[in-house]
Amino acid sequence: MHEKIALTLRRAEIFKRDAEIDFSNGDFDICMFHLEQATQLMIKAKLPEVKGARYLRFIGADFVEV
Repeated sequence: MHEKIALTLRRAEIFKRDAEIDFSNGDFDICMFHLEQATQLMIKAKLPEVKGARYLRFIGADFVEV
C-alpha cells in the first residue's frame, strides 16, 4: 500500500510541477487542469491515513473501501 501511495504522491507532484510551468507560460486553462489532477491524487493518497488503511485498497487508479 505504501508503494502505491508514494507513487500517487509522485504523480501529484508531477502534475503540480506541470501546472507551475503552464502558469509561467500563460496557459491558464491547462494549468487549472493540472492543478485539479494534482489535487485529486493528493486527496487519494491522504485517504488511507484519514479513513484508515485497513479499510481502503488501491485498485487501478483509485482507492476503494473494502
